[in-house]
Amino acid sequence: MRKFYFIVLVVIFGLIAVSPALAQDGGATALEVASPKEGDLITGDEILLNIKYSSESGNHAHIWLDEPNPTEDNAKTLENPGPFLFRDVKPGDHIIIVELVEESHKPVDPAQKITLKVKTRSAADVTQEEIAKALSQVKPAEKENIQNIDPVPQESDNLSTWDLQKQFKPFLIISAVLGFAIIGGLIFFIVRRKK
Repeated sequence: MRKFYFIVLVVIFGLIAVSPALAQDGGATALEVASPKEGDLITGDEILLNIKYSSESGNHAHIWLDEPNPTEDNAKTLENPGPFLFRDVKPGDHIIIVELVEESHKPVDPAQKITLKVKTRSAADVTQEEIAKALSQVKPAEKENIQNIDPVPQESDNLSTWDLQKQFKPFLIISAVLGFAIIGGLIFFIVRRKK
């Protein structure tokens, strides 16, 4: 019978030890450029980059625009996931490189380095046909649909999935540990009663 208790305790402590890993999102360090996409044509002199990644443990992103020799010293840094704006971009072909790095600036996963090719053009280069096509795709809002439109989220309301996971992670770990302790206690109580 003592062997059974020992096995139960080993399983419970093993689950408690593994619970922080279970609470983490498996792809938490994944790097994604939500926009622009490869090959996009951008009108104007600004490129708005929207980047998603986990900012836990000091992770941050290094970003380069048209840099032939990307290094830590010539990188732009994005401390938190979200938008990054390049201004005064000249019309033409551009290469954007994004890399997720640790607090020590060492790449989290070198295989996740993202390279995008985009093209920008001046607003003056937009043709009348393109303007007409864009205007033809705009539909007037119907009165009933206007009431169903959600208001634009404010800065404080704009919590990403990464932020929510980071905020509730301690709660998930504590919940998992307490859950395993309760299950272990129940097993111990049931076995004890059967004696």
